[in-house]
Amino acid sequence: MVTLHVKEAESVKQKIKTGDVIGLDKVVVATSKDFDELIKEIKQYKATEPPTVKVISSTQIVTKDKIESIIF
Repeated sequence: MVTLHVKEAESVKQKIKTGDVIGLDKVVVATSKDFDELIKEIKQYKATEPPTVKVISSTQIVTKDKIESIIF
């Protein structure tokens, strides 16, 4: 998470440590040297096109009639 608010960053860092926040590994204040380091790290990444992923593959077709026959 990147923020301009130092107090918010400190609060979220504590929540990360105690497990009260899910999905965040780190908080960076945008006016800090940590932010500069984050940008340097991001610049080293190489963007690539992700492969196509089939989420669902099925021969069944769900229709309104089929749903109604199950529910009603």
